[in-house]
Amino acid sequence: MCSWRRLESLCTDGAIPRHGFAVLVNGALHWLAGKSFASAIVAFGLSDEKFFEVPMPIDDNHYPCHDFVGLRGCLCQVANVKLIANKVDVWIMKEYGVAESWTKFSVTRQNLAFTPLCLISDDDIVFDVCGEKKLIVYNKKEEQWRDLNVDGIIAKFARIRTFTESLVSPMFGLDAIF
Repeated sequence: MCSWRRLESLCTDGAIPRHGFAVLVNGALHWLAGKSFASAIVAFGLSDEKFFEVPMPIDDNHYPCHDFVGLRGCLCQVANVKLIANKVDVWIMKEYGVAESWTKFSVTRQNLAFTPLCLISDDDIVFDVCGEKKLIVYNKKEEQWRDLNVDGIIAKFARIRTFTESLVSPMFGLDAIF
């Protein structure tokens, strides 16, 4: 007996996923989607097997989102503000599904491109330094950076991502979006 079935898809103005990976938050897989840049967050609920949209941050500056992660169970977007100055806006959705709960803080670090990986406390965020093969920690309260040295990690990674152990593939559901 075949257990495969077709699910109803969600098409957002011809939007396609902008990243090949999904972010698991609140029992749903999430992808950034858009025609030319990320203009929507498309999600797939694992319990009800339905696609839905999650509100994007309301940003008057309209900087394009270049990364999308889950931080302590919250959706997080990173938007390029000034590529030359390496300033980024980090948006965190504090209350899932509530557009007004997106909160923003800006981070600047000269000569480095970086992506948030995880929160290790309410004030400390671990970042992957793109192209440098190292990790750094930013303290929001003190607005200071420090290197994070992890014994046993060989500097041969191209990109680091956090994960939640699961039997669900991060690519699951992409076929239904197209």
